[in-house]
Amino acid sequence: MVQAISRFFITILHKHRILLSFRINWIMIIISWIMSGIIAVSLLISPGAYQYEDESRVCTLTRKNFLISFLSAIIIFLFPMITITILYGIIIWHIKQHNRIHLRSTNAWRLKRNMKVFKNIFIFTSILGIGGTPYLISTIVNRIVPIPWPLYSISFLSIACTSAVGSIAILFTNEQARKIICAKFRRRQLIIPNATMNKKSVKVNQIATYHHKIDEIEILPANN
Repeated sequence: MVQAISRFFITILHKHRILLSFRINWIMIIISWIMSGIIAVSLLISPGAYQYEDESRVCTLTRKNFLISFLSAIIIFLFPMITITILYGIIIWHIKQHNRIHLRSTNAWRLKRNMKVFKNIFIFTSILGIGGTPYLISTIVNRIVPIPWPLYSISFLSIACTSAVGSIAILFTNEQARKIICAKFRRRQLIIPNATMNKKSVKVNQIATYHHKIDEIEILPANN
């Protein structure tokens, strides 16, 4: 969400130079970490938040307490997703309006850069929404009837899978990291054939040396 706010400042509020400084970005990052810590500690010290559930045999953020689980789903999933969607909706609308007026090359380059960032944030938002939807649905369903086991399993695994997929997406949407991984993969592909060729050449040399030694053996006449 910090990236979306920062991009909003750069694109919409670019006339306010103070909002574009590194100091503001650091302040937003620190605030996001503090808020995340406060939410995590609040859930941890709450007596009804983390409970041992027989279904998963894990002490986790329970869905049996509707108020806590529903508020957690809103704070962790819905609020960031809605905020990011609104901010980038405003950014896209502003870019389209601005692009109709100015069609210079610098604006085209800026548009391309903004669309690339939007695509990355859209990927993260989609991952967050897909991972949080089963949890939110299971929380609402549990308010009416007990959660079915398949839905409980899906909602439990979706959070873990979302964290893993999100980390992989962050890695591969980073251009420098992607170039390093591709370079190492190509290097590994080159090393394996070279190692195979070296093994074959060593084997051929060993066979040639063996035959050379056989040729040097003097055959003595048999004694009658």
